[in-house]
Amino acid sequence: MANYVPISRVKHAGLHWKKPTDYGFARGEALLPLVVAELPRVAQNMPTAFVASGDTYVPVLLAGVRPGTSLLVAADGRWLGGYVPAVLRSHPFSLLLSAADEYVICVDAHSSHLCPDTEGLPLFSADGAASAAVSQLLPLLERREQSRQQTELACKALQQHGLLVPWVIPADDAAGTPEMRGLFRVDEARLNALDDQAFLQLRQAQALPMAYSQLLSMLHLPRLVGMYRVWLRSEQVTANLQPLAAELSGALHDTSGTISFAGL
Repeated sequence: MANYVPISRVKHAGLHWKKPTDYGFARGEALLPLVVAELPRVAQNMPTAFVASGDTYVPVLLAGVRPGTSLLVAADGRWLGGYVPAVLRSHPFSLLLSAADEYVICVDAHSSHLCPDTEGLPLFSADGAASAAVSQLLPLLERREQSRQQTELACKALQQHGLLVPWVIPADDAAGTPEMRGLFRVDEARLNALDDQAFLQLRQAQALPMAYSQLLSMLHLPRLVGMYRVWLRSEQVTANLQPLAAELSGALHDTSGTISFAGL
C-alpha cells in the first residue's frame, strides 16, 4: 500500500531516487488504479473493473486473479500487459492536493527506490529546488491528475444513474482461481435503458468512454485466467524441483566419500 507524502527539503534532502529499470516493484499488485484517459487503451489488452473508494468508485486494471499477485510482470520485470498505466510510469511519485489547496509533488515513503545514499538521482538540486529528474516527471503527473479529476466526475455520473453493480468473478476450479469479490462493473442493460437526458448527462461527464471501455475489457478475462494457469504450473514445477535441488546441492557439497571412475 502506497504512502504518499510531500517531498520536503528538510525530510528528504539526503534521499536519492533509484529510477526503476523494470516493473518488478509492481509484482505484488493485482489491482492498479487507472484514469479515464487510459481506459480505452487498457481495454484493448486486459480486463478492467471498478472498486469502491470512500463514497465513490475508482477504475482499476485487473493485473491478477488473486490478491498480492500480478500476472502482468514477468520474472525479469518486463510488463506483459501492453499499455503501461501512468501509475507505474510515474512510480514512486504522485501529484496531490495539500492542506493549503495547492498541488505538490509527493513520493511513496514505502518505496524501495528511495535510498539514503549517493546511488541514483537526487530529489533536490544544490539550490534546494526539485532536481531535473523529478521535474521531468511533472508533465506526466499533471496529466494524470487532470484526468483523475475527470475520472472522479465520470464515476459519480455512473454511480448517480445506478450503472455500477457488483461483479463477482466465480472461482475456476480447473484453473485454481479463487472467487473474486469487491469488484464492480457497468450494467449494460441499465445503460441501454437510459433516457436521452440521462445519456446526455453521461456524455457531458465523459462517462460514456469509460463505460463502454470497461464493458469491452471484460472480454479479456479468459486471457487473464489463462495466464494464471500458466503461472500456477510454473509455481508447481518450481515447488517440485526444490527438494531435488536441495538434494543435489547436498550431494555436491558432500566430501565424505570419493568419486570413482572404475566403472567407466
